[in-house]
Amino acid sequence: MLFKRVRLALLVCSLVAVAALTVRADDKAPDKKPEAIPAPAAAAPAPAASSDCGPTYKTVCVTEYVPESYTATRTVYKTECVPQKYTTYKTECTTETRTRNVTCYKTVTEVVDEVRTVCVCTPVQEERTIMKHVVTCVPVTTMTCKTIDKGHYECKEVECGPTLGERLHGLFAKRHSSCGCDTGCGCEPSCGCETACPRTKTVKVWVACKETIQVPCTRMERHVECVPEKCMVTVNKMVPTQKTFKVCKTRCIPETKCETYCVSVPHQVAVECTRMVSRCVPCTETYTACRMVAKTVEKKVLCDTGCGCATSCCETSCCESKKHAFFGAFKGLFHKSSSCGCGCE
Repeated sequence: MLFKRVRLALLVCSLVAVAALTVRADDKAPDKKPEAIPAPAAAAPAPAASSDCGPTYKTVCVTEYVPESYTATRTVYKTECVPQKYTTYKTECTTETRTRNVTCYKTVTEVVDEVRTVCVCTPVQEERTIMKHVVTCVPVTTMTCKTIDKGHYECKEVECGPTLGERLHGLFAKRHSSCGCDTGCGCEPSCGCETACPRTKTVKVWVACKETIQVPCTRMERHVECVPEKCMVTVNKMVPTQKTFKVCKTRCIPETKCETYCVSVPHQVAVECTRMVSRCVPCTETYTACRMVAKTVEKKVLCDTGCGCATSCCETSCCESKKHAFFGAFKGLFHKSSSCGCGCE
């Protein structure tokens, strides 16, 4: 579409340029710029030439391109889903009855005499040599140190305390008696001293005198000796013996029998199915397009009246550029401004 539009635009430009050059071939180059004169409202026959210098019109044919809509048909491809039938296979199982020979074993229990070797514990007398412990007592004499006391008794005077009667009397008597003594005896000292004289008594005292001497000491010591001795010893030995036992044994006896069983046999079955498949389908559609069509249009332009001014240089297309904007835009490229004084620019 873009290429078509560019081609039409170039064709229009070339046609407009040719038409502009054809219209201006008979024009004279004016010296002054004419004044703008309004175009006539309606098409009328050209007035006859008068003595005064008035505008004179003539009819010319102009080619214009007008957009035109048209309807056309084209082929397009559309994607649509179409049902399609196909053949597939599925597995089905059929039950069949078959026969086979099966060997099975039957268990039988029986009692059998069996000879086995058994170890029996039997006592046996054996002569063995043992080590016997013999204990003997032996006298042993040793010298020991002994301390003896060779002292004697001596007479000695010692102070004696109050008697039991005096102690009991002192508990009940006054603490300070008239004699001034603290004993509370109630007697006055005969010696004339202030305190009473202590009483004494004579006792025997042992005076020690210790000496160390060597004294022989005899004691019995115990000695243990190991003496070999032969003796008879009873020993238990495991003696193998053959014995017969009753044993229960189990054995399997084969038996053949015929049995019937069911088997599922698979096989393939053809099935017709339908699926949707996408495919491109050509379709014819109608569309509306736009194109530029060339049309010939009659227009009135000013002509030369012979009054000395060149009015042929002014054209209607130049004055009515606002009504025909498309044609006036291209004419401005080739049209030179004139100042003929006819009223158009």
